[in-house]
Amino acid sequence: MRVSAATILKENVHAFGFRKEAMAKQTASEPQMQNASEHQSKYAFVIAACCFLFIFVDVGMVSTSFNVYQPYIVELVGDAGGSLVLTFRLLASTIAMVFIVNYYHLLDLRVGATASMVFAALGFFIFGAMQTLSGFLLATIIIGISYGLGGNVAMTYAVNRWFSNDVASIIGVAATGSGICAIIMPPIITFLVETVSLSWAFWIESIVALILAVVVFALLRNRPSDLGLKAYHIAEKKERRSAKDVSARKPHVFELPADMDLSARAKVALAVSAFCVGIFCVSAASYITIHMTSNGFDPLFVGALVSLGGLCLTGSKVVSGRMYDRIGVKKGTAILYVIEIAGLVAALLIPTGNPLVAVICILGMYWGGALNSVGMPVWAIALSHPEDRSKLIKNVQVCYTIGALVFNFIPGFLVSFFGSYEISYALFLIATVGSMVVISVLFKKYLRARDAE
Repeated sequence: MRVSAATILKENVHAFGFRKEAMAKQTASEPQMQNASEHQSKYAFVIAACCFLFIFVDVGMVSTSFNVYQPYIVELVGDAGGSLVLTFRLLASTIAMVFIVNYYHLLDLRVGATASMVFAALGFFIFGAMQTLSGFLLATIIIGISYGLGGNVAMTYAVNRWFSNDVASIIGVAATGSGICAIIMPPIITFLVETVSLSWAFWIESIVALILAVVVFALLRNRPSDLGLKAYHIAEKKERRSAKDVSARKPHVFELPADMDLSARAKVALAVSAFCVGIFCVSAASYITIHMTSNGFDPLFVGALVSLGGLCLTGSKVVSGRMYDRIGVKKGTAILYVIEIAGLVAALLIPTGNPLVAVICILGMYWGGALNSVGMPVWAIALSHPEDRSKLIKNVQVCYTIGALVFNFIPGFLVSFFGSYEISYALFLIATVGSMVVISVLFKKYLRARDAE
């Protein structure tokens, strides 16, 4: 069959036009793919920002900066009453954490985290409205529920869902919410109490918690698949990815080998260590303001120190997250313990009245406080398989809170007998050293075996 030259020319022109159109479509789709990738990147960090906000409220306002209220609460209800307020908060937190897996299974992350912030707002409102022991106990139970349902466990859930690597670094950054809160809120609280009233200080915090709850509900999403995304992978810069660096970082991937499980004895050891962390991270920080003011330090100076401690804690969380990713769980944890011990030794010297000792005490205790917000989540991630991770994170956090709960009422009663807090801080120091020894033995066995893979 003959085909004319005109027909051939026509077909070639048509084919060329088709290829040109296809190339144009491909070129147009490239920016869309790039935009989708950028959107994925940006929204993963929006989730991290949401974690920052509910940590700011549920941990920072409820626990970290709440310590500045302790002298005023003790003035109203006495030392034993002040201890009960802290103890009831921890008891409520512990009970809430027992049900946290079912709680997030029922409500999922977005509604669950927002509800925890609403609990905080309600609790602070009641603190301002009912300034009696019974009113304080009701309010502290409610903010304790907030801490239990929306604290570090929820943050770890969110970060694990939305990020596929550098989890410790993201946890460290998100956990700075409580440290930033400890910088911002104590001077504001002290100013409001001294110039307006204790009630208005609580009510302002209630309003702040409610506003941030609205922001979190508007922005937080349960998981990447809700937006058609995948967990975000943070790419390393090429100049940092030499073969030597890659080899050095392999042991610090936060996973157990598939054929390794924690023994029953190892789980008990981890629980004991977390229990001791609760003793010194919560109780030591809760009583440091009254320990200082009862030894003659000015309340405004102590409030400024707590803000300095918040700045220190913020830096510690960021640095600790990167440190865990870079040098590993064993070395990173050891460094934090040494710093915490230095702060507690300084706390024993507070009766000397030396301001430098007070500064060292705050810097050491608050920097070492990253053992709770960064260290323990990383321990749980490092020592678990993905299918067991949520349960182990919850169990570690529950043991931590039980440690704080069991010991938290003791300083108030000890000061009634001995007239000072030195005995309590000696016990905090013993608990810190004990926790360090136990977790070191655990890491020596399991992380060495994992590093050999």
